[in-house]
Amino acid sequence: MNQTKSLLTGALVLVALLLTSCREDPPELSEEADILSFRITRAGNPQLSKDYAGIVDKPNLYIALFFDEDDPSGPMVPTIEVSPGATVFPASGTAVDFSKPVSYTVTAPSGARQTYTVTVSTPAAIPVITGIRINNVPCQADAATGRFFYPVRAGGNPAVTLLCIGQNISGFTAAGITAGNNSTVTLPGWAPGAALEITPVGKTGKKGDPVRLILTSLPVVHVEVGGPIADKPKTECVISLLDPSGKTNDSLYYFAPHRAGIETRGGLAQQFPKKSYSFEFRLPTGDEEVEGGTKLLGMRDDGDWILDAMYIDHARMRNRLSTDLWTSINRVPHISKEPGAINGTRGQFVELFINNSYHGLYCLTERVDRKQLQLNKKQGYSYKASQWSSSTEFYSGDASYNNNTDTWDGWELEYQAENGAASSPQVKWEPLRNFIRYTSLSGNADFSAQIATRIDMANLVDYLLFINVIGADDNNGKNTYFSYAGNGWEKFFITPWDLDASWGRKWEGSRIDLRAGEFIGVTGVPHTDSRYCRPNGFFIRMMETNPGGFRTLLKNRWQELRQGDLSLTALTARVETYRKLLDTSGAFTREKQKWPEKISDLDTETTYMLSWIETRLAQMDQYLGNL
Repeated sequence: MNQTKSLLTGALVLVALLLTSCREDPPELSEEADILSFRITRAGNPQLSKDYAGIVDKPNLYIALFFDEDDPSGPMVPTIEVSPGATVFPASGTAVDFSKPVSYTVTAPSGARQTYTVTVSTPAAIPVITGIRINNVPCQADAATGRFFYPVRAGGNPAVTLLCIGQNISGFTAAGITAGNNSTVTLPGWAPGAALEITPVGKTGKKGDPVRLILTSLPVVHVEVGGPIADKPKTECVISLLDPSGKTNDSLYYFAPHRAGIETRGGLAQQFPKKSYSFEFRLPTGDEEVEGGTKLLGMRDDGDWILDAMYIDHARMRNRLSTDLWTSINRVPHISKEPGAINGTRGQFVELFINNSYHGLYCLTERVDRKQLQLNKKQGYSYKASQWSSSTEFYSGDASYNNNTDTWDGWELEYQAENGAASSPQVKWEPLRNFIRYTSLSGNADFSAQIATRIDMANLVDYLLFINVIGADDNNGKNTYFSYAGNGWEKFFITPWDLDASWGRKWEGSRIDLRAGEFIGVTGVPHTDSRYCRPNGFFIRMMETNPGGFRTLLKNRWQELRQGDLSLTALTARVETYRKLLDTSGAFTREKQKWPEKISDLDTETTYMLSWIETRLAQMDQYLGNL
């Protein structure tokens, strides 16, 4: 009996295996979403004298039909063939007015989509340009001025394929060259900062109004949004990008439109006419953020990004200049364990368009968050000081707190350890509050003996030198992150952000001229009566009690940095690199025309900055040399 059951069981298993091996996997849904043919026939349009077949330009997603001069225009019914299983909207057989370019969206069985532009031209009509594609990439339009923008790299004069999209266009003229539409040409003057005039030409040689093609060396970002952008919640939008370096997602020049959510950001900056924005890329449906596939401009692969307006900065470079310097001189304390961590952000200047309207010069940057700092998910914490208070100025940690909220006395919770969130009661504000209370209430002997176990001293030394040398007006408490990594790295370390108030300008944009013979210190180095901003109790105490020879650590580190990143030569090179980039791209001129209120002549402002830096270095040399 047992043997029979065993044989039966084996037979059933064999049958199951045979059935499994015969079962076919479900076919993968096709991603093909192409228009294979596009015709306007006499059978469907009795007013025509003949049939017309469109020229399908698949790489450019463009279809052109050229009518005879005596055939009428107006609503017509096309016959459209698409990829097997795909659908098209408007549908084949639907009457459409082709007096302007018409968009047709093809959806593949998989859900993938492509949008074709269809134009119908007649020889007698005046040619009109409504769009330009270069090397199969759409140029960014500024509808108000009729300009088109295309980012290029400096050096060389390459051949490019230029396609004018619009009505009645069979060719174009540009830079003294006449060519057929969608021709490959080498145009003189192809370099960042150039403006080329493109004139459309019709089949009979008739010319239309020219448009201007602006060549910039900066990446171009376009936000298409259906409503106003508010300070929460994020507004649904679509974002695309042109990257002349070709580093987006490691190889892309054109980052096609991606679904996203966008909102304004900042405190005081919310009042400025030019807004800063934060945005996150989203999955095709819902509000969930993407996990990857959005590695913009060769920076990190992440869904969260910032568009910094830099509005109060007359040179439009101070925040980027300062952050670059900081990340060059300082690493997170746990860098040996997390070599990919960055104690700040990377960023690149871009030109921003919103709904095909030029919006100005911005800096596209990464965010300071757990991922950037590489904090341990289970044990790490990060807090952001966003408002002045007794806690952010480290004079008292006595303000009441509530672990059910993400704000406390001027601080915002940036990241809470998973262990802390799961504990009962949960741990949210205790690590920061205890640290602030320790720095303000502990006895001098205890403070001197134990402070190095609570904060990374190398980071603190670098930070005090950094905010003093750049004259950071708004960063000696507020506009800082205090974090620790966890998993054996429980010392706090500091990360700066929002560094527009630096290099001789205050938080509202006014100048701070250095006075001869007067050292103006950001509180902590060397005294409390700073003309810059409010004092910081923790920094003052470090200078006064000098735990572990802190003042000597400052002096020695200063001498080291003065041979490298903080030499006048190195700092001058940083300023000049950005000055040249903003100048030769033409972006600074366009920014000044768009937002003339808080901006200076670029050469005048950078000359002021360099003079300020030279004086500042001399002051720091004198003070720290006497410690």
